[in-house]
Amino acid sequence: MALGIAAFCLTAIFGVLSLGSTNNKTTVEQTAAAGLASAIVSDLRALNTSNSTSSIYQITIPSSPSGSTQQLKLREDGALDSTGGAESRYLGYVTFYSPATSKSATPVRILITWPAVADLNNNPPRNFSGSYEVVTALDRN
Repeated sequence: MALGIAAFCLTAIFGVLSLGSTNNKTTVEQTAAAGLASAIVSDLRALNTSNSTSSIYQITIPSSPSGSTQQLKLREDGALDSTGGAESRYLGYVTFYSPATSKSATPVRILITWPAVADLNNNPPRNFSGSYEVVTALDRN
């Protein structure tokens, strides 16, 4: 009887360990995606009004931003993937929306998804295992 109880308890413990490992992996991915989104926001905010392309991620700010989306293929270290997607770990979608007035800030939606190979040609993205989204405002006045 004692062996049966011990076996039941060990099975429950191993199940919890497996769940904890999965949750840890998800948390690590979300933290990395949050860092990427923060880096993209910083890159966009570093632009002055005379430039329309960011220096790090080469994001072009459209002259009339009515829902235009740009896709970024990002490596695990956060750099742009210059190999055409072969080393991509994350996909970033940067969408610019029209400001409410000519003097208000431009809303920008940043969506980071992973793994990158799940949805290379889909917009909006599909078939990803995780995502992180943030909305910010870009003051270009």
